[in-house]
Amino acid sequence: MIVSPSAEVDRCYKIAQLVEDVRRLQASLSALQEAHAQQLQRLEERLDEKKQHIARLEARLDTQRDYDDIKREIR
Repeated sequence: MIVSPSAEVDRCYKIAQLVEDVRRLQASLSALQEAHAQQLQRLEERLDEKKQHIARLEARLDTQRDYDDIKREIR
């Protein structure tokens, strides 16, 4: 099959466009993956903070229960 020079130029141009599209998409994917990883890290940090807060509140509840128990025993 004989290919005309203009067809060859068009083919090369389309290939170059596709290569550029792939590069752009790969860059977008990398940026999205990085943003996702950062968001996940922030959410994990918030979860840890919330768990620590819950533990502190539970400790306060235990202390309050102990205090209430002592008050009942004194009465």
